[in-house]
Amino acid sequence: PHQFDEGIQLVEDSFKDTIKIDFNLKGFVRKDELKGREFFGFQDGISQPAPKGLVLPHKGQLECPPGVLIHGLNGDLLKDERPKWALGGTIMAFRELQQDVSKFQEFCNQHPIDLEGDNGGVGSERRGARMFGRWKSGCPLDFEHIWKDDPKIGKDPELNNNFTYEGGQDVVSCPVTGHSRKMAPRSSRRLSPDELAAHLIMRGSIPYGPELPEPGQPAEEEGVNRGLLFASYQSDLDHGFKFIQERWANNVEFPRENDNIIGGTKEPGYDPIIGAAKGKDRHRFVKGEDIHNIDTRLELPEDFITARGGEYFWVPSLEALEKIGKNEPLTA
Repeated sequence: PHQFDEGIQLVEDSFKDTIKIDFNLKGFVRKDELKGREFFGFQDGISQPAPKGLVLPHKGQLECPPGVLIHGLNGDLLKDERPKWALGGTIMAFRELQQDVSKFQEFCNQHPIDLEGDNGGVGSERRGARMFGRWKSGCPLDFEHIWKDDPKIGKDPELNNNFTYEGGQDVVSCPVTGHSRKMAPRSSRRLSPDELAAHLIMRGSIPYGPELPEPGQPAEEEGVNRGLLFASYQSDLDHGFKFIQERWANNVEFPRENDNIIGGTKEPGYDPIIGAAKGKDRHRFVKGEDIHNIDTRLELPEDFITARGGEYFWVPSLEALEKIGKNEPLTA
């Protein structure tokens, strides 16, 4: 906490009357084996795009033109229209995402995918993995890891994104509504690699709120505010965060694969993790969760994540930031 307070003071001292801090919410890094995991227990931030020409991608890592993320570079749709002060900057989408951990875990416990020889709890974890598109370790649901997690793959950046969804029975391995697949539908039959690259975002998040109680501790009251402070970065919101949330996560008709893959349905369903239904009725559904009948609907009567607030911000380049700190005008 003292580092957070010192950081806030340093920002105020550096920028003086050029900024005003209206609100702050403290995040924290979880300890030991929980480090890097969000409150549902899944390793976070594994799949990030590699800007072409700026970084060397890991095996299987999705790539995008750098201008998809940064103003003024190749791939920026408004490259020739940006003012000079915007070059090298980006747009940040921020959200405070409250996670209902007990509701998510209860749902997984009530809808386990049990196999003969399972140890206790594996069926519930398998259900969660199919909803996320990855196991808790970060290991993807590909053909070799439909039934069982492989933490070694989840930890290895040369392996944890080195997969595709190609093949006649790809939905059996990972539902098209699985969170990681819905957000970045690699190997889609209706979305070319270049089209996918145009919608990739760089993102980061950090947990906030109280840590989960340890086993044996008293049960919590309902409505505890804990979750993720989420930020994504893109050069164009209408092709980045807003597009992904509205056109992919919330769209029950995306993605529409070949009829022989998803049983002829035109509505595979919502993203089960962040997809949101409109209106007061929060009821959602997904298809492809049932390994034996991928056209069966799984009903999701409640949200597991609630967006409590957020905003969109311009993030300046270091050059522009220095001028702002000196209260100097930004040139067009």
